[in-house]
Amino acid sequence: SMKDWRKRMDRGIELAELVKEDKTYPFDKASNVKYPLITSAALQFNARAYPAIVPADQVVKAKVFGKDPQGIKAARAERTSEFMSWQLSSEIEEWEEVTDKLLTVLPIVGTVVRKWWRDPTENRMKCRMVAPGAFVVNAKVKNLSEAPRMTEELPLFPDEIASRRLSGWFRD
Repeated sequence: SMKDWRKRMDRGIELAELVKEDKTYPFDKASNVKYPLITSAALQFNARAYPAIVPADQVVKAKVFGKDPQGIKAARAERTSEFMSWQLSSEIEEWEEVTDKLLTVLPIVGTVVRKWWRDPTENRMKCRMVAPGAFVVNAKVKNLSEAPRMTEELPLFPDEIASRRLSGWFRD
C-alpha cells in the first residue's frame, strides 16, 4: 500500500540530493543544469520551523485542565515542564541533532518518524529518526493509533542477526 508514496519519496530525495543524470535529449550530453529548489526550500523550512519548535527557554510546556483554585496542578505542570525541557536538552544528547535533521527531511519526504526508547545500557532515554521509507504502515491508516501493525525495516548484516539470535534478542 506504500508503493506510490515510496516512489514519490525516492523522487523527492533524488531531486533534493541533486543526483547527476546524463541527458540525451535534445542530443547526447546536452547541458543538464539542476537548480537546488527542493534543497533550499527544505533548508528554509528547517530555518523557520526549528526556532518555533525548539525555543531557547522552555521546550516543553504543560497545560492544566480543570479547576485549580490552589494552584497545585499549575505547580506540578511547571515542574513537569522544567524537568522534561531539561531532559530533552541535556539528558537526551541526540534530541537536538535529530530534531534538526528531521526538520530538513520532513518537507522533502512528507512523513518522518522519530523513535523513542529507554536504553538500559546507558540508563537513559534515547531518540533517533527512522530512515525515510524504513517505517512501514498501511497507507490507508489515517492515525497511527489505529494501525494494526507498524514495522521498522532494519538493515542488518548476517553476523549482526546471528549475534542477536544468540543473545536472545531475536528469535529464529
